Amino acid sequence: MEPVKPNALIAVSDRTLRDEYRDQFVAEGFDVATAVNALVCLEQLRRCVPDVLVLEHELLWGGAAGILALMQEADAPAAPVVLLYNGELPDAANCAAVQACLVMPISAAELAWAVHSQVVGCHHHHERVWP
Repeated sequence: MEPVKPNALIAVSDRTLRDEYRDQFVAEGFDVATAVNALVCLEQLRRCVPDVLVLEHELLWGGAAGILALMQEADAPAAPVVLLYNGELPDAANCAAVQACLVMPISAAELAWAVHSQVVGCHHHHERVWP
């Protein structure tokens, strides 16, 4: 029997970065879903809470702050979050679900290393879903 792969949700607006991150995480053994904006991210979170959520702070249609607020309010487990941001560290970094904050742009290899070293290994609850 094959071991269960960790799953990741990558919510990044820039298509090139999103694709690079997805490809790197797949190469590292993750099952990966992607989201181009906050609405798609929330839809994905309702399907299955990932083992890690890579979340761009400036994500279109609600941004990280909106997603993190909904994660806190939802009566469901929260995914550990790696928050990607530009400029000053955003207030969203103070959310309990945020495990790491990384300045963009960041290479796919550096992001994968950060996820492995700071987040993954902690959760394998593939049956967790939002209400």
